[in-house]
Amino acid sequence: GDVDQPYSRSKIESERRARALQDLGYPVVTVYPGAVHGPYDPYLGDQAARLLTVARGLLPMWPTGGMLYVDVRDVAAVIAAVLEPGLGPRRYVVPGHHLDGPEYFASVSRAIGHRRMALPLPPAVARASTRAMRTLQRVLPEWVRYPADPEGVELVLRDCRLDDTPARRELGVQPRPWQETVDDMVSWLVDAGHLPTRYRPKVA
Repeated sequence: GDVDQPYSRSKIESERRARALQDLGYPVVTVYPGAVHGPYDPYLGDQAARLLTVARGLLPMWPTGGMLYVDVRDVAAVIAAVLEPGLGPRRYVVPGHHLDGPEYFASVSRAIGHRRMALPLPPAVARASTRAMRTLQRVLPEWVRYPADPEGVELVLRDCRLDDTPARRELGVQPRPWQETVDDMVSWLVDAGHLPTRYRPKVA
């Protein structure tokens, strides 16, 4: 609860309200998905845009630390599983993979068949560079979108580890391999015209 940013504050307040209802016995189930990746994002959201920028070789830096990455299809599986009535209040972290920058870039490199590396940024440098990019973004044309997110940087820097064992054990949801998620995502980015065909993952 120490990330003083709008998105995080909204999540914290939502969590407080949900837990208050759970404490009263209401059958409220909370699901924590982490950084959601996967194919077929019609809006090219933040995570898809960030992976796209990495694949293009336009994001040569990454903050130190890491976070939980999950597949959107596994998020859907958890949500479908918790809809079973009569089981009372519960909380589940969506099963996924904790990755740092080198691991993330290595998975994208394997998918596109081209090496992508990033300079690891210590906290002070990561914060300063992201603030500068956010400022620059305000004067760039709307079609120029650079995935610089101060709040995301703060979350990565904290390197929080989450326990997804309850969802694996109680709901039977096992995370698909991370490389499969990235391969499927890159294939979709090619199909959607966001990446050239030479980046399409090779079929094993």
